Amino acid sequence: MHEVVIGAAVEKLRQSIDYSLKPFSFLSEFFTMPELVKVHEAILGRELVPEWVRRKVIKRIYPGDKMIAGTGRTYSEGPGKPAELLCLRYVSPQERERERIRAKNKARTAKLEREERRRLEAEIIARIGPYGKVRRRSPRRGR
Repeated sequence: MHEVVIGAAVEKLRQSIDYSLKPFSFLSEFFTMPELVKVHEAILGRELVPEWVRRKVIKRIYPGDKMIAGTGRTYSEGPGKPAELLCLRYVSPQERERERIRAKNKARTAKLEREERRRLEAEIIARIGPYGKVRRRSPRRGR
């Protein structure tokens, strides 16, 4: 009986890990990204790529208008680079709108960069001759 109840609770936690604050209840008020990764790994029951977790959680806005923010402080637990301390903080509606616009502009900029890159590649390919030599444009006549 207990196994069924615990199994159902773990499954519900796994399903809500993406949109709820439940994983943060296993952390202190201030935490590091490695600690957050360990909590996600423990909940999901598998090893995760830390960069994947970082990208997934760092810009998300959670219930109660909260998001992860750096505190400007670091924490060291042995040799190696100290980890930045993070916390959950309230996000105002204006800040949410700025973040939404920033993300939209970032996507638009990436699309324009891809289109420009494709245009330049097509132009270069059009100028390459049969033996890999660049064709010279013929001078305009009548000038």
